[in-house]
Amino acid sequence: MEKIHTFDYTFPPSAVAVGKFDAFHKGHINVFRTLTDIAKNKNLKSVIISFLPSPYEYFSGISEKSIFTNVERDYILQKHGINIDIWVKIPFDKTIAELSAKAFVDVLTKKVNCKHIVAGMDFCFGHNRKGKLSVISACGVTEIIFEESGNIKISSGEVRKALSNADFAALRDMLGFNWFIVGEVKHGKALGRKLGFPTANLAAEKDKLLPPDGVYLTETMIGDVCYNSITNVGRSDVANERKRLVETHILGEAGDIYDREITVQFIKKQRDAIRFATLDELKKQLLVDIETAKEYFNKK
Repeated sequence: MEKIHTFDYTFPPSAVAVGKFDAFHKGHINVFRTLTDIAKNKNLKSVIISFLPSPYEYFSGISEKSIFTNVERDYILQKHGINIDIWVKIPFDKTIAELSAKAFVDVLTKKVNCKHIVAGMDFCFGHNRKGKLSVISACGVTEIIFEESGNIKISSGEVRKALSNADFAALRDMLGFNWFIVGEVKHGKALGRKLGFPTANLAAEKDKLLPPDGVYLTETMIGDVCYNSITNVGRSDVANERKRLVETHILGEAGDIYDREITVQFIKKQRDAIRFATLDELKKQLLVDIETAKEYFNKK
């Protein structure tokens, strides 16, 4: 995939989709798959256009953390066998915000060389969102029907809500896979190892949206091997940690995994975060957490 950050580029004849595509949920995957199929059938290149920050962030002044990082998005596309040719990420500024619907269509057709556009049924564009798909006559249009989960329209907002509520069953239904984190294992304070429960300290990106503090049942991919695991998200009182950490304890022998990239898939919340005054209190709770996790995975 070629990644560019400008419209000043010689685009080949293209099939185009426009959006933030933050969640990579079932609806987004449907757009990507339809886009690449149309591009292949019409001998076009598949092009995604995203704006950073998103129009919502620009106008509201609210900065949203990412549901998935760029590395994780590439991983999802690979797992689905979807090959996007060009991903365009454009800064959303006053000039872009004030483009009329007609001017935006001109950008698509004249600069991006768009021959076909793929979008959801609620897609709007241009200043004050006045542009609708029905006014695009300069290229072909394919509308994508909304995906639903329990009679609720799947959206990035619903994915964020489920993640904030640690509702991983709902996330699985909306995404089509377990929500996950990809990161390198970094050296920490080795507190878990001292207690007899070594953990992989995952270097999650700082703008990555995480679930609430607590302990989670997880499955950890190390290379091609999947391990049952438990993962703590949050701050350690006894270690005097100020930043939120993602610490995974593998229920089995995984060997030395420092500096290796691993994937932690979240299955279910096991318990809320607990404040511990002493290491002994923490150790006793870890024993309970591990036994509870083993019982769950043994029954699975």
